[in-house]
Order: sequence, then C-alpha cells, then structure tokens
Amino acid sequence: MKKIIATLLVGWGAVLGLNAQENGISNTTLTTCQGFLVDTGLSAADYGNNEDITMTICPEAGETYLNLAWNFFNVGAGDFLTIYDGDSDAAPVIGTYSGTDLQQVDITSSDLNPTGCLTLHWTSDGSDVGSFGAEISCGLPCIRPVVAVDFEGEIPLRVCPGDEITMDASPTVFADGQTIESWTWQFADGTTNTTDWPVVTHSFDTPGAYKMQLFVTDDNECSSNNLIDVLVYVSNDPIIELSGGPSMCLGAELDITGTATPVTWTAIPDGIEGGELFIPDDQSECFSSEITYNIFPPGEEIDDINDLESFYINFEHSYMGDLVITFICPNGQSITVHQQGGGSTFLGEPVDDDFTPLVSGVGYDYWWSPDATNGTWADESAGFSTLPSGVYDSVDPWTNLIGCPLNGTWEIEVCDMWGSDNGFIFNWTVEMDPSLYPENLTFTPSIGTDCDSTYWSGPNITGTSADCSTITIMPTEGGSYDYVFTALNNHGCTFEETYTINVVDIDADAGPDVTFCGDDLFLDGSAITQAPFNNITYAWTPEMGLEGYNISDPQVLDVTQSQTYTLTVFPVGFPECADTDEVEVIVVEAEPLELLTDDVTSPCPGTTVTLNATPQGGFPNYTIVWNPGGQGESIDVNPTTDASYEVTVLDACGGTVSEVVNVIVLNPGTEITADGGYACLYGVGQIINLDGGTGNYTFTYPTDTLDLYLGQTSDNWDFVGYYPGVYTIYIEDDCMASGYVEVAVEICNLIIPNVFTPNNDGSNDGWVIEGIEAYPGSKVKIYDRWGKLMHESERYHQEVWRPAEGEVSEGTYYYIVEILHNDGSWENFEGHITLLTK
Repeated sequence: MKKIIATLLVGWGAVLGLNAQENGISNTTLTTCQGFLVDTGLSAADYGNNEDITMTICPEAGETYLNLAWNFFNVGAGDFLTIYDGDSDAAPVIGTYSGTDLQQVDITSSDLNPTGCLTLHWTSDGSDVGSFGAEISCGLPCIRPVVAVDFEGEIPLRVCPGDEITMDASPTVFADGQTIESWTWQFADGTTNTTDWPVVTHSFDTPGAYKMQLFVTDDNECSSNNLIDVLVYVSNDPIIELSGGPSMCLGAELDITGTATPVTWTAIPDGIEGGELFIPDDQSECFSSEITYNIFPPGEEIDDINDLESFYINFEHSYMGDLVITFICPNGQSITVHQQGGGSTFLGEPVDDDFTPLVSGVGYDYWWSPDATNGTWADESAGFSTLPSGVYDSVDPWTNLIGCPLNGTWEIEVCDMWGSDNGFIFNWTVEMDPSLYPENLTFTPSIGTDCDSTYWSGPNITGTSADCSTITIMPTEGGSYDYVFTALNNHGCTFEETYTINVVDIDADAGPDVTFCGDDLFLDGSAITQAPFNNITYAWTPEMGLEGYNISDPQVLDVTQSQTYTLTVFPVGFPECADTDEVEVIVVEAEPLELLTDDVTSPCPGTTVTLNATPQGGFPNYTIVWNPGGQGESIDVNPTTDASYEVTVLDACGGTVSEVVNVIVLNPGTEITADGGYACLYGVGQIINLDGGTGNYTFTYPTDTLDLYLGQTSDNWDFVGYYPGVYTIYIEDDCMASGYVEVAVEICNLIIPNVFTPNNDGSNDGWVIEGIEAYPGSKVKIYDRWGKLMHESERYHQEVWRPAEGEVSEGTYYYIVEILHNDGSWENFEGHITLLTK
C-alpha cells in the first residue's frame, strides 16, 4: 500500500491521507509553512543505507516560528536525526533521535531563535532502514487535546452481542482557554458517532475484537493524537455438545451430559476460498465465481501493486489455448491474467475424453503474482505437455488494480473460446499482503466448571453431577421431553441448547383370541407407542405353525390343537424396551350352531320390551345381528303393533343360523271407567266397578282431602275423606289409558250417648260421640253431680271417655259439647250421662 503521511485515526492502523506537498529530506534550504517533510524514499519506499544529509527549513516571511509535527518516525537502531534550533548545525541542539523517539512529537523553533529556522542532520548506517514524516506548519504549535474516557470494567471489556457500552469523555483535557469544536467516536465496526458528547453508548452485534477510539479537535483547530485504545471483546458462541440420548425406555434411568467448549476468536481470517466451478465446453457464455471480503478497514484500497500478493487457482483443463481468465475487483476494474496463449498445453491432469465431460481430473496449483519470476502461462508453456504448478505473471499490467477496494466481492471469469474441451476449477482465492489484514487480536471466552456456569433444566430429573453438567432423568410416561442445557461465560453471555429425549413406551397387542377353522387365518398384532418410531421389530413365539413369525400379522398355517402365541415388540435398536402380549388360537370340535330365542308379549303399544337370543355350539366368538335392530344377544324394541325380528348369529368359522322373534302387542283400550262412592266425613267409602286399561292403575287425587287404601287387588278401592265435598279422582294405567270418578264426602249427624258401662266387659266400655270427627277443634267437658270436672278434651276427634276401674262410681254425669263449625262459629250441646258399672 502506498505510504501516506497522516494522523493515526483507527486502532487497526488505518491512516487518513492529506493532499499536500511531500518534501524529501535533502541537502538544501526550504522555506515553507505547509506540506510534509519525509525521508528519501518519499511515500513509496523506505530511506536508503549510508545516508548523510543536512537540511534547513525556515518559515515564510512574516512568521517567526516553525513547527514539525512528526506523524510517524520509525528508523533503524543505527540511524539518527539531530535537530538544531537555528539556520545551521552551529545552532543549539534541540535533540538527537532514533528508533521511534519522535513518533507523535512536535518540534518547534524557540523564542530565542531569531531566524525561526530548524536545521536537521540525518545519518543512516548500512542496515535496518525505515521511514519518517512530519507535517510542516508555522506559528506556535498546537497544544493538543488529550482524550481520556471513563467506563465500567477493565480493558479488555468483555460483553455479549447487543450489550450496550457507555463511555464518558469528560476527563478529556483541553489547553487553557480552548473548548471542543468537533469529535469523532470510532467503534472499529465501520460506524462512527459525531453527535454524542461527552457520553456515548454503543453496542456490537457481531462477535469479535474491537478497539474503540476518540478523536477531538478544539476551537484552535488543534486535534488530539493520543489513542484511548478501548479494546472490546464481543463473545462468540461456544460449541455445545449434548450426549446420552436421544432415546430411552420408560421406567429406565438415563444420564445426559452437556459440554460447552469456548471458541477462540482471531482477527486473522481463515483463507477465503471461492470453491468449485465447472467450465463446460460452451462458447455461448463465460463462467464465473465470487468471493467476498469484509475484514479490512472501511475505504481501504490497493494503492500499490504489491498490496496484492497473488491470485490462486487449482485447475485442470485439456487445452490452455481455449481460455481467457480474468479477475474482477469490487468496483469493476479488472485484470486479464491469461488470454488464449499456450496452444494444446494441458493444465493439471484433465480427463481428455469428450464422451465423459463430467468426469473431473486432477487440478494443479497455479498463482499469478506481481512478484512472479516466471512469465505468463503462454510464455512458459513451450516444451510442456502440462503446464507445471507455479507462480506466473499476468498478461495485463498489474497497475490495472490500483484503486480497487479491498472489501467487497471479487470475481473470477473464465471464457472457453474453442470447442471440444472442458475443465474444472476446484478452488480459487485472492490473497492480499499480510500486513494489510487487521491487527492480530485473539481471545477465548471462558466457561466455569461449577453449577453457576453450566446446568440443565427439565422434567423428571432425579440426579445431578457435582458440576451440574450431567443429569439423571427417569420420566414417568412415554413421549418426547425437552431438556435445556445452559452455559454462561465470563462475558456474562447465556447460551442454551435444547435436547429432546424420546421415551419409548411401547405396548404389544396380540389381538383377540381367534378360532382356527382350517382355512385362512391371520393373527393381528400391533405395537402402540407414544414416541414416533417408524421401525418396529415383531417376533412371534413359538414359530411353529406360523408363516412370517417376524411380522405383525403372520398366517396360521396348520395347527391341530389350541396354541398360545406370544408377540414381542420393540423399536429397532431398543430391544431392552420390549413388551409382550399373548393370543390363543383355539382349535375345537364344535357342536352344531344353534340360536335360542323366545317370543315376547308387549302389554301395550309402544312399551319397551327386551328381545334375547342365546347362541350355542359352533365356534366362538359370535357375532349376533338383529334385523331390524342392532347387534348383541339382547336388544330393546318398542313396537306399536305386532312385529317380527330376524336374528342371525355368525360364529368364528363363518357358520350362520337365523331365527325369528315375534312381539305380540296387547291393546287393552284407552278408557277407564268406575263408579264413585260415598263416605261420611272420616268414614270409609269405595270406588267400585273399575274397568278398562291394563289394571295397573295410577290415581291422582287431592291428597289433603282424601286417602286411598292402595295395593288392593280387586277392582274396588276404599277411600277416606277428611273434608266434606265432591272430589274428582283421575285414573291412568301403564298403557296411557285414562278416566276419572267423583266421590262424595258428607257430614253425618252427631250421636251423643246417654249411658255407658265402663266395666271392661268389652261392650260399651267408653263414651264415644259419633260424627264429632267432622268438627276438628271441638271441645268436650264432663262434670259429676257436684260440679267436679271429670274429663276435658280440646280439639275433640272421635273422643272416648274411658275411665279406669274404680275411678268413678255409678250415677249421673253432666256434659257440655262445644262444636266448631267450618265457618268459625260455635254450637253447644248439653245433657246427662248415666254411668253403670254392672
């Protein structure tokens, strides 16, 4: 790259060029206030050995100070520059410098120097050359600002992609009286910030190493030249490996382990390669391949032909004279490195057969380089049937590439101009001068070995290793389970990887027991799994009598006696998860197939009745079908008229028998009649002459006024009335026949006896008022001849005065009966009672 005198701007070593006059050091006097002083190699090369030069530089008229700002100074150990404060080497010595002594140093003529000039004496020895350069200006030199920033953490800062980093430039120092005029934050990711001051926040989305810088200029146009070099390491992803699964059997334990291996990041990229490209025998178009660079500082270009180290290609082709090969840089500039020379010379070891155009041969390595000692391919092809691997010159001049951007898409284009030949590019690349690649920064994040750095989460974990990298799981059900392995590194970044474990819960089903009838019979085995297993192993034992014992549905060929077969199933590769089931193949000497049925009588239309059919003999298992109806030994039907149902039984060997079941539907009529009865209040009456319906009667009546003596078996029903009146009783049966009857309840006369004999002979032992029960709430009082109250009753209801033996004597007693009518009025009855004891 062309050497440029400039102020250092980015941590990667990129510089900003200034369009100004270059003045190589020489034995002369120079009067100027601008431009650059450089070594004898100017900006294109280093100075030479054994130089001895004295040069005086003076300010222009009207200026009294001369300043040399040394932007770079890197000279050999035996090379020296002495600077004098005056217009000759007799003036006072300011200093003698070697190595990098003057790097970023300002040298200014002093107030005691009346000429304002500076004299330089430069000498170099016979080895270790280098270069130097200084910007020339007049007037007092700048007192440059010194940038400084505060931030949290220590350099290098370790962060994750997307983490925000905050820097505060408040500690930046300016010369007395000067203030900031402009600033540039450079983040080394191709972005800058010229708006935020003094605090800026930035984040990086891509892993890598970034050296952030800050450059400021004060209102005296003095710029900082120190670097803050805030180095940031942005974490990359570790390599996470999970092991132990991914499948297991239900009921077993499984250890699963996670490891997180940090990955080293380096600024030097791996070789960027273009890969393969087939060059067919096709003259209608050219064929190309691309590679993209994005690793160089933004804006970097090829300024010198030596900035490009080489073009590389691994290639085989059967006729070199066919080809035109061109490399195209990102801005469209190009260089043709080969143009149809060399005739029939091979490149590499091609398969020279037109009938096998797609068969590739062996490629040779070829380079084109500005430093090549060989000529072009065409120049060097003479005398070779195959061009040797080596480094060759280009047909076009290398200066075609001056000004090409380093970053961007580079392209190789190959045109096959003549027919009958093809070839293969196996690999290719563009190689730059190693000094142009970014600074070789390398870092490796670290991940601890404790449970705060790596751990698992998920269901059914029964154990954990000391460092939490291994867990033991024992799921309780089949299916798929997700376990998450988490790793944290010293950047504070969290990484997660999900591991899905399939838990094999397999159930064998050998199918129902079957009967062997001497003809085709296939077993019906299956495997039921919750996890998705496509390949299942089936094994039937014993194998005897089966064709295809390792499939789900083997054929039973010939068995003479009943045999139990065991089915074993497991997913392929998991025999430890096997499950078994059994099926019996039944061989019997069967009786003739029969079907036992009975006709059924329905008591009325629409009543549900049950039809039954019982198979006997034949070969179980049976299938029974009703027409009309359903399946099974019993069905429920509800015909409204007489009906017939055909029932058919099919046994396991195909035998069938059919029978007919008849349903006779009775029709007892829809009307029920009866004669109503009569009863005294609280007396017993009858409903008589009940007729019609099925006889299974249901009565609906006012239950607060009547009681029926239910459960009688005749057509006559007794009732008791509690209140006088005519009442309607509704009658239904279980076939929806209906009717009604009216009954009467009347109040009968009161009969108050005037004599009774309480002598316990069982006749007329108590005094009872007949009919009083029709008057609830009535009152009775009995007095002896002297007015003594002998008996009293409230709410009289069939009251009986039955004095105990010896309690009373013969004689006359007086009664008062108070009757409570339904309308709330009272009526009194008074009289005498004769009590006899004999």
